[in-house]
Amino acid sequence: MVKKGGKEKGDTSKEANPNEAVNKADIGSLEAKVIELEREKSQLEERITNLTARKAIVHDFDGESVKIGLISDTHMGSIYDNIGFLCSAYKEFKKGGITRVYHAGDIVDGQDNYPGQHYEQYAVGFDAQLENIIEKYPKEDGIETFFIEGNHSFKKTSGAIIGKAISNRRPDLIFVGVEEADILIGSKKKYIKLRLLHPSGGTAYAISYNSQKFAEAIESGTKPNILAIGHYHKAETLHNYRGIEIFQAGCIQRQTPFMRARKSPAMIGFRILDITIDKWGVNHIREEFFPWYDRSKVIDLRTEVTDLRTD
Repeated sequence: MVKKGGKEKGDTSKEANPNEAVNKADIGSLEAKVIELEREKSQLEERITNLTARKAIVHDFDGESVKIGLISDTHMGSIYDNIGFLCSAYKEFKKGGITRVYHAGDIVDGQDNYPGQHYEQYAVGFDAQLENIIEKYPKEDGIETFFIEGNHSFKKTSGAIIGKAISNRRPDLIFVGVEEADILIGSKKKYIKLRLLHPSGGTAYAISYNSQKFAEAIESGTKPNILAIGHYHKAETLHNYRGIEIFQAGCIQRQTPFMRARKSPAMIGFRILDITIDKWGVNHIREEFFPWYDRSKVIDLRTEVTDLRTD
């Protein structure tokens, strides 16, 4: 039996309503987002597990004070990696009698962090960046470098931890964690906690904003004495904020087009910290910052003055 309009009896199908039609492209986009969120969740759970299970790293020094080197964001493999200045930093560490350098992340440039990144690299891919750092990262007798991986890595794209591979080939470059690590420094049962941190996200309008927020977010009873922050390519010191000595560690890599387009300067330099420790923690701390400038772009004022006098 056929009803008016051509529908058979019992046919419960509805006529197509264009307003209720589902855009397949939107479904695909949502599914991709769900997959990405699941991956981020898995990575976060793994990080929490690692942080909970890890053993304390203890570095003993002789005497009442310790001198350490602090460095970050070398991005080796990038055409902007500034290896000459990195070598100068280790010469300065050697000159200052430093035996331990702490690196706050992004030791290599990594992969697929932003579109077109590979066009700004002379070492592309895991193997090429591994060989590059093994061959070119400065090596000074008596100096060990303890480093964490940052967001410029291969973990997100392939799950590979290049830090472990680096340490296997270079005993002086010691991998201590992904994005975060705590190290106890001191002697004779008097220790302070140094936390290396490589967060994510962009630079805030005020340089100290992120540092303050990280300090405020640290759970009571777990605060470090010194917090060394990488990632932002900014150099900043914030003394005794919530009882923490905070240093944004600066960077070695020069400003990239990616940073320049976002009006984000690269504050290039490294630090030497001379820390006196007592039973309460940091008794006092002396800081030296060694900046780098592109001297090819620096105006020689002496030449300008001579030219003016000649005229």
